[in-house]
Amino acid sequence: MAAAVLAAVLVLPACNDDQSASARGVHPDVVLRDRLGNPLPAGSTEPYSPRRSCGACHDVDRAANGYHFQQGRTDAAGNIVVGDDFFGDGRAFLRSPGMYGKW
Repeated sequence: MAAAVLAAVLVLPACNDDQSASARGVHPDVVLRDRLGNPLPAGSTEPYSPRRSCGACHDVDRAANGYHFQQGRTDAAGNIVVGDDFFGDGRAFLRSPGMYGKW
């Protein structure tokens, strides 16, 4: 998700034409922030915090509980199936078989 947000932040300004951003309906520029609220420089490998970056204007808790975000958190029976290094292959950033826990 962080990669998609970062790509959008970097690519959308390149699509600029003579119309203003508000006329096109494009989201204004956002400063990506770390978990402590510090701005992240371009090219940083530090994970960004959606709560610190977007939480002033958006309901982060509501977004985090949406269907796609929760996909893979539970199995078909409703049992929570997440864990560190879900696949056991050293990719600790994959916490489930779905989208849940990825960054």
